[in-house]
Amino acid sequence: MKLRYLAIAILAAMPRIANASTPDNIVGDWLLTHISQDDEIHTHMCGAMTVTKDNTDFLLRDDERHAEIRLINNKWNLPSKIEGIVSIKSGKYQRDFKAFGSDSTMLDIDIAEADLKELVAVLSSARSASMTFGKNKTQNIPISGSAEILNGFKDCVRHIGNMDLGDPVGQTNSPF
Repeated sequence: MKLRYLAIAILAAMPRIANASTPDNIVGDWLLTHISQDDEIHTHMCGAMTVTKDNTDFLLRDDERHAEIRLINNKWNLPSKIEGIVSIKSGKYQRDFKAFGSDSTMLDIDIAEADLKELVAVLSSARSASMTFGKNKTQNIPISGSAEILNGFKDCVRHIGNMDLGDPVGQTNSPF
């Protein structure tokens, strides 16, 4: 059942192109994926997302043009031109982001490189995290698997070449 939902979530989160990839890695409640439009010569899009059955999925996405957070919930029926504030919290970290509806089940948040780098670092080492929609509904962001998947996301983004999200979290292993 979780794999079926995973496939639906990936399709909802990725652009509508013919060669969207299957997940590169799944750890805990997170998955890593990428899209290459030229037989894996270049990476064109990287995504790290939570996969939950009943909650809003949280996607960090970077492509050759910009980075964004996508919040996806197939139970939503968002009106056109909806906008609002989504607060993301974890420990001492708290940021408010302006979100806008991109379709009836998805909110988009454009995010600058420095903000994405900080958010990835926070989520990689967090014990808990949450997002609040306006002043109403708060939902946990699953943390299980985040460190490993977000390390992979950093590597993937580095291959695109438009930003550097920092070194891997945790113990490194180098031949030098």
